[in-house]
Amino acid sequence: MINSTRAGESGSWVTPLEMDPVDPTILYVGYRNVFRLTKSGLYYDKISNFNHNQNIQSIAVAPSNTSTIYAATVSKLYVTTDGGGSWNDISNGIGNISYIAVDPMNSKRIWITNSGFSGNSKVYEYDGMTWKNLSGNLPNVPVNTIVYQKDSPDRLYIGTDIGTFYTDYGSAYWEEFGSGLPNVIVTELEIQYSAKKLRAATYGRGIWDIDLLECDLPEPQVNVIGKTELCQGETVTLEAAENYSSYLWSNGEKTKSIKVGETGTYSLIVSGDGGCKARSRAIEVSVNSIPDISVKAVSGYPLCEGDEINVGLSAPLGFSDYLWSNGETGKRITVNKLGNYSVTGTTSSGCKATSEEFEVKAWPFPDKPFVERLWG
Repeated sequence: MINSTRAGESGSWVTPLEMDPVDPTILYVGYRNVFRLTKSGLYYDKISNFNHNQNIQSIAVAPSNTSTIYAATVSKLYVTTDGGGSWNDISNGIGNISYIAVDPMNSKRIWITNSGFSGNSKVYEYDGMTWKNLSGNLPNVPVNTIVYQKDSPDRLYIGTDIGTFYTDYGSAYWEEFGSGLPNVIVTELEIQYSAKKLRAATYGRGIWDIDLLECDLPEPQVNVIGKTELCQGETVTLEAAENYSSYLWSNGEKTKSIKVGETGTYSLIVSGDGGCKARSRAIEVSVNSIPDISVKAVSGYPLCEGDEINVGLSAPLGFSDYLWSNGETGKRITVNKLGNYSVTGTTSSGCKATSEEFEVKAWPFPDKPFVERLWG
Protein backbone atom coordinates (compact mmCIF):
# COMPACT_ATOMS: atom_id res chain seq x y z
CA MET A 1 0.00 0.00 0.00
CA ILE A 2 0.96 3.64 -0.31
CA ASN A 3 1.32 6.27 2.37
CA SER A 4 2.66 9.82 2.48
CA THR A 5 6.19 8.57 3.22
CA ARG A 6 6.28 6.25 0.21
CA ALA A 7 4.59 8.84 -1.97
CA GLY A 8 7.08 11.50 -0.85
CA GLU A 9 4.20 13.98 -0.47
CA SER A 10 1.90 15.21 2.24
CA GLY A 11 -1.85 14.71 2.06
CA SER A 12 -5.04 16.02 3.59
CA TRP A 13 -6.16 14.93 7.07
CA VAL A 14 -8.82 12.85 5.30
CA THR A 15 -6.96 11.64 2.23
CA PRO A 16 -9.28 11.12 -0.76
CA LEU A 17 -9.49 7.52 -1.97
CA GLU A 18 -11.56 6.58 -5.02
CA MET A 19 -12.30 3.13 -6.44
CA ASP A 20 -12.42 2.63 -10.19
CA PRO A 21 -16.16 2.24 -10.99
CA VAL A 22 -15.46 -0.60 -13.46
CA ASP A 23 -12.42 -2.40 -12.04
CA PRO A 24 -12.52 -2.65 -8.22
CA THR A 25 -8.85 -3.72 -8.09
CA ILE A 26 -7.81 -0.20 -9.11
CA LEU A 27 -7.79 2.62 -6.57
CA TYR A 28 -6.87 6.29 -6.84
CA VAL A 29 -5.45 8.26 -3.91
CA GLY A 30 -4.67 11.97 -3.65
CA TYR A 31 -1.72 13.60 -1.89
CA ARG A 32 -0.23 16.64 -3.63
CA ASN A 33 -0.67 14.55 -6.79
CA VAL A 34 -2.85 11.64 -7.89
CA PHE A 35 -1.56 8.07 -7.52
CA ARG A 36 -3.07 4.96 -9.08
CA LEU A 37 -2.96 1.73 -7.08
CA THR A 38 -3.33 -1.57 -8.93
CA LYS A 39 -3.63 -5.20 -7.87
CA SER A 40 -5.72 -4.08 -4.87
CA GLY A 41 -2.99 -1.73 -3.72
CA LEU A 42 0.11 -3.91 -4.25
CA TYR A 43 1.53 -1.56 -6.88
CA TYR A 44 1.20 2.17 -7.44
CA ASP A 45 2.30 4.84 -9.85
CA LYS A 46 2.09 8.63 -9.87
CA ILE A 47 -0.18 9.79 -12.71
CA SER A 48 0.03 13.58 -12.29
CA ASN A 49 2.70 16.20 -11.83
CA PHE A 50 0.83 19.26 -10.60
CA ASN A 51 2.84 22.39 -10.00
CA HIS A 52 1.17 23.49 -6.78
CA ASN A 53 1.58 23.25 -3.02
CA GLN A 54 -1.99 22.20 -2.20
CA ASN A 55 -3.30 18.80 -1.17
CA ILE A 56 -5.86 16.96 -3.27
CA GLN A 57 -9.31 17.22 -1.65
CA SER A 58 -11.42 15.07 -3.98
CA ILE A 59 -11.05 12.59 -6.85
CA ALA A 60 -13.76 11.30 -9.20
CA VAL A 61 -13.56 8.75 -12.03
CA ALA A 62 -16.12 8.84 -14.84
CA PRO A 63 -18.15 5.60 -14.91
CA SER A 64 -18.75 5.86 -18.67
CA ASN A 65 -15.06 6.38 -19.46
CA THR A 66 -12.59 5.51 -16.71
CA SER A 67 -9.76 7.25 -18.56
CA THR A 68 -11.47 10.50 -17.54
CA ILE A 69 -10.46 11.42 -14.02
CA TYR A 70 -11.09 14.63 -12.06
CA ALA A 71 -9.00 15.86 -9.14
CA ALA A 72 -9.52 18.96 -7.03
CA THR A 73 -7.51 20.94 -4.53
CA VAL A 74 -9.11 23.75 -2.56
CA SER A 75 -8.71 26.18 -5.46
CA LYS A 76 -7.88 24.06 -8.52
CA LEU A 77 -9.85 21.53 -10.55
CA TYR A 78 -8.01 19.29 -13.00
CA VAL A 79 -9.18 16.74 -15.56
CA THR A 80 -7.43 14.08 -17.60
CA THR A 81 -9.07 12.18 -20.45
CA ASP A 82 -6.20 9.78 -21.06
CA GLY A 83 -5.79 8.15 -17.68
CA GLY A 84 -3.29 10.68 -16.35
CA GLY A 85 -1.12 11.21 -19.41
CA SER A 86 -2.00 14.90 -19.47
CA TRP A 87 -4.10 17.14 -17.24
CA ASN A 88 -5.97 20.40 -17.85
CA ASP A 89 -6.94 23.06 -15.32
CA ILE A 90 -10.70 23.82 -15.60
CA SER A 91 -11.03 25.70 -12.30
CA ASN A 92 -12.73 28.89 -13.55
CA GLY A 93 -11.83 30.70 -10.33
CA ILE A 94 -14.13 28.63 -8.10
CA GLY A 95 -12.54 28.20 -4.68
CA ASN A 96 -13.03 25.99 -1.62
CA ILE A 97 -13.79 22.92 -3.75
CA SER A 98 -14.84 20.06 -1.50
CA TYR A 99 -16.26 17.29 -3.70
CA ILE A 100 -16.81 16.14 -7.30
CA ALA A 101 -19.60 14.02 -8.82
CA VAL A 102 -19.57 12.79 -12.44
CA ASP A 103 -22.60 12.08 -14.60
CA PRO A 104 -22.67 8.26 -14.98
CA MET A 105 -23.61 8.59 -18.67
CA ASN A 106 -21.54 11.63 -19.69
CA SER A 107 -17.88 11.83 -18.68
CA LYS A 108 -17.72 15.55 -19.52
CA ARG A 109 -20.52 16.54 -17.15
CA ILE A 110 -19.72 17.07 -13.47
CA TRP A 111 -20.93 18.81 -10.34
CA ILE A 112 -18.71 20.31 -7.67
CA THR A 113 -19.42 21.62 -4.19
CA ASN A 114 -17.98 24.54 -2.24
CA SER A 115 -17.13 24.25 1.45
CA GLY A 116 -16.77 27.96 2.20
CA PHE A 117 -19.08 30.68 3.45
CA SER A 118 -19.45 32.63 0.21
CA GLY A 119 -23.12 33.32 -0.40
CA ASN A 120 -24.62 31.86 -3.61
CA SER A 121 -21.45 29.87 -4.26
CA LYS A 122 -22.31 26.32 -3.16
CA VAL A 123 -22.94 23.99 -6.12
CA TYR A 124 -21.82 24.26 -9.75
CA GLU A 125 -22.42 22.20 -12.87
CA TYR A 126 -19.90 21.89 -15.71
CA ASP A 127 -20.74 20.37 -19.10
CA GLY A 128 -17.26 20.39 -20.58
CA MET A 129 -17.68 23.91 -21.95
CA THR A 130 -19.49 26.20 -19.52
CA TRP A 131 -20.14 26.52 -15.80
CA LYS A 132 -23.59 26.92 -14.30
CA ASN A 133 -24.32 28.01 -10.74
CA LEU A 134 -26.90 25.72 -9.10
CA SER A 135 -26.63 27.25 -5.61
CA GLY A 136 -30.14 28.68 -5.82
CA ASN A 137 -31.80 29.00 -2.41
CA LEU A 138 -29.20 27.05 -0.41
CA PRO A 139 -28.29 28.49 2.99
CA ASN A 140 -24.84 30.01 3.38
CA VAL A 141 -23.17 27.01 5.01
CA PRO A 142 -20.36 24.74 3.77
CA VAL A 143 -21.37 22.00 1.31
CA ASN A 144 -19.13 18.98 1.85
CA THR A 145 -20.29 16.26 -0.53
CA ILE A 146 -22.56 15.59 -3.51
CA VAL A 147 -23.98 12.52 -5.24
CA TYR A 148 -26.01 12.08 -8.45
CA GLN A 149 -28.90 9.60 -8.61
CA LYS A 150 -28.85 7.42 -11.72
CA ASP A 151 -32.01 7.09 -13.84
CA SER A 152 -33.55 10.17 -12.26
CA PRO A 153 -34.49 13.64 -13.51
CA ASP A 154 -30.97 14.92 -12.71
CA ARG A 155 -31.51 14.47 -8.97
CA LEU A 156 -28.65 15.66 -6.78
CA TYR A 157 -28.18 15.15 -3.05
CA ILE A 158 -25.73 17.23 -1.04
CA GLY A 159 -24.37 16.96 2.49
CA THR A 160 -23.79 20.22 4.36
CA ASP A 161 -22.82 21.39 7.82
CA ILE A 162 -26.53 21.35 8.74
CA GLY A 163 -27.81 18.20 7.03
CA THR A 164 -28.85 16.98 3.58
CA PHE A 165 -30.65 18.72 0.72
CA TYR A 166 -31.76 17.68 -2.75
CA THR A 167 -32.74 19.19 -6.08
CA ASP A 168 -33.68 17.77 -9.47
CA TYR A 169 -34.39 18.78 -13.07
CA GLY A 170 -31.45 21.21 -12.83
CA SER A 171 -33.83 23.61 -11.11
CA ALA A 172 -31.37 24.96 -8.49
CA TYR A 173 -34.29 24.90 -6.03
CA TRP A 174 -33.19 22.92 -2.98
CA GLU A 175 -35.24 21.26 -0.25
CA GLU A 176 -34.14 19.65 2.98
CA PHE A 177 -34.21 15.88 2.49
CA GLY A 178 -35.67 13.47 5.00
CA SER A 179 -36.24 13.69 8.72
CA GLY A 180 -34.70 12.17 11.81
CA LEU A 181 -31.11 13.10 11.02
CA PRO A 182 -29.62 15.05 13.93
CA ASN A 183 -28.31 18.57 13.41
CA VAL A 184 -24.88 17.36 12.34
CA ILE A 185 -22.19 17.87 9.72
CA VAL A 186 -22.61 15.45 6.80
CA THR A 187 -19.20 14.58 5.36
CA GLU A 188 -20.02 11.91 2.77
CA LEU A 189 -23.02 10.66 0.79
CA GLU A 190 -23.26 7.40 -1.14
CA ILE A 191 -26.16 5.66 -2.89
CA GLN A 192 -26.71 1.94 -2.35
CA TYR A 193 -28.83 1.11 -5.40
CA SER A 194 -29.62 -2.50 -4.52
CA ALA A 195 -31.18 -1.35 -1.24
CA LYS A 196 -32.51 1.89 -2.76
CA LYS A 197 -30.93 3.85 0.07
CA LEU A 198 -29.05 7.11 0.45
CA ARG A 199 -26.38 6.71 3.13
CA ALA A 200 -24.84 9.64 4.98
CA ALA A 201 -21.61 9.65 6.98
CA THR A 202 -21.53 12.32 9.66
CA TYR A 203 -18.92 14.00 11.79
CA GLY A 204 -19.07 12.14 15.08
CA ARG A 205 -22.65 10.82 14.87
CA GLY A 206 -22.25 7.67 12.80
CA ILE A 207 -23.79 6.61 9.48
CA TRP A 208 -27.47 7.11 8.63
CA ASP A 209 -29.61 6.01 5.72
CA ILE A 210 -32.94 6.89 4.13
CA ASP A 211 -34.99 5.63 1.19
CA LEU A 212 -34.08 7.16 -2.14
CA LEU A 213 -36.55 9.60 -3.61
CA GLU A 214 -38.32 7.91 -6.52
CA CYS A 215 -40.42 10.60 -8.12
CA ASP A 216 -40.21 11.11 -11.86
CA LEU A 217 -42.98 13.47 -12.94
CA PRO A 218 -42.49 15.06 -16.36
CA GLU A 219 -40.44 18.22 -16.15
CA PRO A 220 -42.62 21.36 -16.44
CA GLN A 221 -41.59 23.71 -19.21
CA VAL A 222 -41.30 27.46 -18.75
CA ASN A 223 -41.54 30.03 -21.52
CA VAL A 224 -39.26 33.05 -21.22
CA ILE A 225 -40.89 36.16 -22.64
CA GLY A 226 -38.15 38.72 -23.04
CA LYS A 227 -34.44 38.64 -22.29
CA THR A 228 -32.84 37.25 -19.14
CA GLU A 229 -30.01 39.80 -18.99
CA LEU A 230 -31.72 42.97 -17.88
CA CYS A 231 -30.95 46.55 -17.11
CA GLN A 232 -32.00 48.01 -13.79
CA GLY A 233 -35.74 48.74 -13.89
CA GLU A 234 -36.53 46.17 -16.62
CA THR A 235 -38.41 42.88 -16.13
CA VAL A 236 -38.75 39.54 -17.89
CA THR A 237 -41.86 37.35 -17.83
CA LEU A 238 -41.62 33.65 -16.95
CA GLU A 239 -44.73 31.61 -17.78
CA ALA A 240 -45.69 27.95 -17.40
CA ALA A 241 -46.06 26.40 -20.84
CA GLU A 242 -49.01 24.26 -19.71
CA ASN A 243 -51.93 24.61 -17.34
CA TYR A 244 -51.66 23.07 -13.87
CA SER A 245 -53.99 23.00 -10.91
CA SER A 246 -51.47 24.98 -8.88
CA TYR A 247 -48.17 26.74 -9.35
CA LEU A 248 -45.31 27.46 -6.99
CA TRP A 249 -42.31 29.44 -8.15
CA SER A 250 -39.00 29.36 -6.35
CA ASN A 251 -39.51 32.98 -5.25
CA GLY A 252 -42.80 32.02 -3.54
CA GLU A 253 -45.26 33.35 -6.14
CA LYS A 254 -48.23 31.13 -7.06
CA THR A 255 -49.47 32.37 -10.42
CA LYS A 256 -49.06 30.87 -13.89
CA SER A 257 -46.68 33.64 -14.91
CA ILE A 258 -44.42 35.96 -12.97
CA LYS A 259 -42.48 39.12 -13.76
CA VAL A 260 -38.89 39.10 -12.57
CA GLY A 261 -36.68 42.13 -12.14
CA GLU A 262 -34.02 40.90 -9.73
CA THR A 263 -30.88 38.84 -10.21
CA GLY A 264 -31.46 35.21 -9.26
CA THR A 265 -32.27 31.66 -10.31
CA TYR A 266 -35.95 30.89 -10.91
CA SER A 267 -37.84 27.63 -11.39
CA LEU A 268 -41.42 26.37 -11.34
CA ILE A 269 -42.59 23.59 -9.03
CA VAL A 270 -45.69 21.48 -9.75
CA SER A 271 -47.14 18.60 -7.73
CA GLY A 272 -48.53 15.22 -8.67
CA ASP A 273 -50.12 12.25 -6.92
CA GLY A 274 -48.76 11.29 -3.53
CA GLY A 275 -47.02 14.61 -3.04
CA CYS A 276 -44.55 13.94 -5.84
CA LYS A 277 -43.05 17.16 -7.15
CA ALA A 278 -41.44 18.19 -10.41
CA ARG A 279 -39.35 21.27 -11.08
CA SER A 280 -38.51 23.12 -14.23
CA ARG A 281 -34.97 23.78 -15.32
CA ALA A 282 -33.36 26.74 -13.62
CA ILE A 283 -33.62 30.05 -15.42
CA GLU A 284 -30.88 32.50 -14.52
CA VAL A 285 -31.80 36.17 -14.58
CA SER A 286 -29.13 38.83 -14.20
CA VAL A 287 -29.81 42.52 -13.68
CA ASN A 288 -27.11 45.06 -14.51
CA SER A 289 -27.05 48.09 -12.27
CA ILE A 290 -27.01 51.64 -13.67
CA PRO A 291 -25.21 54.47 -11.87
CA ASP A 292 -27.02 57.72 -11.14
CA ILE A 293 -26.42 60.34 -13.79
CA SER A 294 -26.66 64.12 -13.60
CA VAL A 295 -25.19 67.23 -15.20
CA LYS A 296 -23.17 69.80 -13.33
CA ALA A 297 -21.34 72.95 -14.37
CA VAL A 298 -17.61 72.72 -13.76
CA SER A 299 -16.37 75.98 -15.26
CA GLY A 300 -17.58 79.38 -16.53
CA TYR A 301 -20.72 79.36 -14.43
CA PRO A 302 -22.85 81.06 -13.15
CA LEU A 303 -23.33 83.77 -15.80
CA CYS A 304 -24.53 87.33 -15.74
CA GLU A 305 -26.21 89.02 -18.68
CA GLY A 306 -23.61 90.10 -21.15
CA ASP A 307 -20.96 87.61 -20.02
CA GLU A 308 -19.24 85.49 -22.63
CA ILE A 309 -20.86 82.04 -22.67
CA ASN A 310 -18.21 79.40 -22.27
CA VAL A 311 -19.63 76.89 -19.78
CA GLY A 312 -18.11 73.49 -19.02
CA LEU A 313 -20.64 70.72 -18.31
CA SER A 314 -19.70 67.33 -16.91
CA ALA A 315 -21.34 63.94 -16.32
CA PRO A 316 -20.31 61.40 -13.63
CA LEU A 317 -18.07 58.37 -14.04
CA GLY A 318 -19.54 54.88 -14.48
CA PHE A 319 -20.50 54.93 -18.16
CA SER A 320 -18.56 53.85 -21.22
CA ASP A 321 -20.30 56.26 -23.63
CA TYR A 322 -21.97 59.66 -23.29
CA LEU A 323 -24.34 61.40 -25.70
CA TRP A 324 -25.44 64.97 -24.98
CA SER A 325 -28.71 66.53 -26.05
CA ASN A 326 -26.81 68.85 -28.42
CA GLY A 327 -25.24 65.86 -30.19
CA GLU A 328 -21.82 66.07 -28.58
CA THR A 329 -20.12 63.05 -27.00
CA GLY A 330 -17.73 62.58 -24.14
CA LYS A 331 -17.90 62.88 -20.39
CA ARG A 332 -17.31 66.66 -20.51
CA ILE A 333 -18.37 69.29 -23.04
CA THR A 334 -18.22 73.07 -23.38
CA VAL A 335 -21.30 75.00 -24.50
CA ASN A 336 -21.59 78.56 -25.73
CA LYS A 337 -25.34 78.93 -25.94
CA LEU A 338 -27.96 79.36 -23.29
CA GLY A 339 -30.50 76.56 -23.04
CA ASN A 340 -31.32 73.19 -21.49
CA TYR A 341 -28.80 70.36 -21.67
CA SER A 342 -29.04 66.67 -20.70
CA VAL A 343 -26.82 63.63 -21.19
CA THR A 344 -27.50 59.95 -21.81
CA GLY A 345 -24.92 57.52 -20.47
CA THR A 346 -24.46 53.96 -21.71
CA THR A 347 -22.77 51.38 -19.48
CA SER A 348 -20.43 48.62 -20.67
CA SER A 349 -23.38 46.20 -20.47
CA GLY A 350 -25.47 48.40 -22.79
CA CYS A 351 -27.76 49.89 -20.15
CA LYS A 352 -28.77 53.54 -20.58
CA ALA A 353 -29.70 56.35 -18.21
CA THR A 354 -30.63 59.95 -19.03
CA SER A 355 -30.10 62.89 -16.71
CA GLU A 356 -32.56 65.61 -15.87
CA GLU A 357 -32.14 68.81 -17.89
CA PHE A 358 -29.63 71.35 -16.69
CA GLU A 359 -30.47 74.93 -17.64
CA VAL A 360 -27.62 77.20 -18.65
CA LYS A 361 -28.94 80.70 -18.08
CA ALA A 362 -27.69 84.21 -17.44
CA TRP A 363 -28.87 86.16 -14.43
CA PRO A 364 -29.75 89.85 -14.83
CA PHE A 365 -27.77 92.50 -12.99
CA PRO A 366 -29.48 93.76 -9.89
CA ASP A 367 -30.86 97.30 -9.84
CA LYS A 368 -28.32 99.99 -9.05
CA PRO A 369 -28.45 100.96 -5.41
CA PHE A 370 -29.95 104.40 -4.65
CA VAL A 371 -28.58 106.41 -1.79
CA GLU A 372 -30.95 108.97 -0.36
CA ARG A 373 -29.66 111.88 1.70
CA LEU A 374 -31.58 112.03 4.94
CA TRP A 375 -30.09 115.16 6.54
CA GLY A 376 -29.35 118.73 5.53
